[in-house]
Amino acid sequence: MGLIECQTHGRQGLSLASPEIVQALVANPRMSAAGIAQVRYTSVNDDEYPPGRAWFLRERVRPAGDRVLSIDELLTLETEPACGECLNEWLRLNGVDTERSNEERRFLRLHDALAELLRPRLEPRLRALADALFAKTRSPSGWGFRSLTDRPFVPYCESKSEGHIEIELRDCFSRLEGTVRSSILAIPMTAEVATPIRVTLSKGELDQAARAELDRWGDRLERFLSDGLTLLAS
Repeated sequence: MGLIECQTHGRQGLSLASPEIVQALVANPRMSAAGIAQVRYTSVNDDEYPPGRAWFLRERVRPAGDRVLSIDELLTLETEPACGECLNEWLRLNGVDTERSNEERRFLRLHDALAELLRPRLEPRLRALADALFAKTRSPSGWGFRSLTDRPFVPYCESKSEGHIEIELRDCFSRLEGTVRSSILAIPMTAEVATPIRVTLSKGELDQAARAELDRWGDRLERFLSDGLTLLAS
């Protein structure tokens, strides 16, 4: 969702809450946990996982049940930004259960481990590719890292006119399945990355052997993206 500067915690993840709750973070009144409601939402992609969470006084919102709101639906409700750490501390102080489900926590651990392992290697190359695509075509381009249902780590680079490259790691609990797709004609798939990989997980988590295999795959991904940049420049 973004970052916010907090006087207490420094730069932190931004959370959304109703104005009354954001004001309560400063005044710090005690509230009944039963009077506080959680609304889950997706901020950009309908397939985003795990969904974001916004917090409201229960009297201000109708219960959504298990339904996840779109960002457009969420924006029909009055919200204000808040420091995620401050908000979580205040919610716990008032007896609100802020824990995600066991599966969501496992998914987030997997995402964080994959991002730590692969993002530093892929980010500069994806950024350079997006810049090169824009310089060549003057068509809107972008890059980033998505977290989607069953796919904890999805790096991508895309151009409105040229197509996209997407690197997908799918979570099958007992294993990860990694695939690469390129619809950019100037950057064809290579034999090194055309074959999907399967990485065995240990009880749904990355172990040392899985990290080593992903590290080797990262070498191949780096070469593919670097070669793609060379092809664009030629």
